[in-house]
Amino acid sequence: MSEALDELRRRQLARLKGIEPDESPAESTPEAYVPDPELQARLNIQPENKVEPEPFVVGWGRNEYGDLLALAAPKWPNPGTPKTADIIRAHSAEGQLVDDANRALTDCVRWLAGRIKSPDDWDNPYCGTPSQMYETAWSFLLGTWRARGIEPPTDEQMRRWANEYAAAINRRPREGTCKEDLKSPLD
Repeated sequence: MSEALDELRRRQLARLKGIEPDESPAESTPEAYVPDPELQARLNIQPENKVEPEPFVVGWGRNEYGDLLALAAPKWPNPGTPKTADIIRAHSAEGQLVDDANRALTDCVRWLAGRIKSPDDWDNPYCGTPSQMYETAWSFLLGTWRARGIEPPTDEQMRRWANEYAAAINRRPREGTCKEDLKSPLD
């Protein structure tokens, strides 16, 4: 370690004095990285698909970000066979659609929870018009579900999710408060 540091200092000093270092940087650079072909081959194989309910049920679970599942995860066409550029592109596009739909469903639930808590803010332009944002996201979801033959959640299910969301938000400690401040005086 000390030798490497001494060498670095020697080169820096030579550059400051305007003297070319003894060896060129090309001679001291490590060889180019060569990936392990066996590892590359294993990574280029289509993995097994996740097991999900058939037919798909909207909201049966949550993704790794906590969003309700609005669409089934993208499927690999032939698990165990090599991936091609077209398969990777199609899988990625499908994954983006799934992520967008999951986020839209969670947003709709969040906006409905806000409507339950503060009905006057639903059409308030100063609050970002949640009603318009809801309608946009809900239209996207309905069109996607209709195109895929997926049964949308009922109004009752959406209300249940909104109430669960509101209850979870109310259980969170507020920023800037102590745990003692959140305790009931009756505790």
